[in-house]
Amino acid sequence: MNAYAAGNLHGLDHPVLVLLSLVAPGWPDGSWTTPNGLTWRYRNYEDLCAALRSCLPDLRRADGFGADVFEHWLDLIDKLV
Repeated sequence: MNAYAAGNLHGLDHPVLVLLSLVAPGWPDGSWTTPNGLTWRYRNYEDLCAALRSCLPDLRRADGFGADVFEHWLDLIDKLV
């Protein structure tokens, strides 16, 4: 993760590093600081689905089929977690 953050994100000002995972990495307080000082924050899919589910009404108005597919994806993720 240190190499990824140092290499792929080089040149970005103040990137927010987020590990999205079905399994908690066991980091104290849900974060980990790399040897070069960058901080990763853990987020689970449950949090992601909760945040994205609020977008469904607007998406449904714009694209009913897209909203149906998106809602099924959110339901699948809910089952996985």
